[in-house]
Amino acid sequence: IGTVILPNADVKIFLTASAECRAKRRYDELIARGSQVTYEQVLSEMIERDTNDSTRKIAPCVAAQDAITVDNSDLTESETVEKILGIIKEKIPYIIVPHGSLTIEAQKTKRLKKIILKFLRSLVIMINYLLLIFYYS
Repeated sequence: IGTVILPNADVKIFLTASAECRAKRRYDELIARGSQVTYEQVLSEMIERDTNDSTRKIAPCVAAQDAITVDNSDLTESETVEKILGIIKEKIPYIIVPHGSLTIEAQKTKRLKKIILKFLRSLVIMINYLLLIFYYS
């Protein structure tokens, strides 16, 4: 997003985690849903997708040169949110960021997480749609 859609954003954060960590998280989600997969399958698919996403010709998934990389391999969701909020507060000191309220609310209910994930999925769909429009126009 920071390289194509919002190249002039005040703060660019490239959120990442090791393939092994992301595969473990995804594997745990799939197992909880009753899927019959192995960790090795999930890891293999994760690595393949990463390669495809980072090497595609149009809008590859790479960090912008001025992005701050946040590796959340060893962070909880709450720690990740707090780290990102801290970066935003540091880069844009005049912005009002509710201290801890997002983290507290996320701990109280999974509804907020579902709303955020739904929004992010919609955003990704919209971005892909815009990329197709720009590519074919």
